[in-house]
Amino acid sequence: MLQAKGDEHLDVKMTHSWFGEFSWREWFLFMRVHDLDHMRQLQAIAAALS
Repeated sequence: MLQAKGDEHLDVKMTHSWFGEFSWREWFLFMRVHDLDHMRQLQAIAAALS
């Protein structure tokens, strides 16, 4: 990821069963937002339990 320019092979798509087709760059950005959302959820749970 660190060495990618960002425009390589955007025509190649992966299919998510719910969200449809993603290029590698779209997939990477989707997963980053998705993971950050879950991290915030876990932090809220941890704060509520402490």
